[in-house]
Amino acid sequence: MTTSNQSYLMSDITELNENSDDFFNLDFTKNLPENKRFAVRYIRSNIKASVLKVRLFGLGKPLGMDLLDISSKGALISTPKKLKKNKKLTLILEFEDGKVFEIKSKIVRLEKDQNYRYGIKFNRFHNELGNYLLKTQDDLIFR
Repeated sequence: MTTSNQSYLMSDITELNENSDDFFNLDFTKNLPENKRFAVRYIRSNIKASVLKVRLFGLGKPLGMDLLDISSKGALISTPKKLKKNKKLTLILEFEDGKVFEIKSKIVRLEKDQNYRYGIKFNRFHNELGNYLLKTQDDLIFR
């Protein structure tokens, strides 16, 4: 191989290396939706859930719900009963050992399939609930 051929090949390799650096610096996350969740969501079947709707003169009667998932920031619940988005309510969670959490919250998302599914956001982070969920977790099922 002649010296001119060697320098030609070296320039190709240098150019390839410079271009490959550009490839590895590409940001493929630009078009992905932003994940705004900061809390682990647990899937639990051993927690009884109900809600009390906030009314003008106090709270209504408890309405049973299916708890689909839960975190220290909110929950996903399901019921055949229709509720309004932005409705303020108190979510009542009863664990098997008798521990009860009453959490002020509101409906932030509504979906309809066979039942209504509601995204519930707690009025504040509930670290005590998050710690208790982790402490009482039997199966490691996360969403």
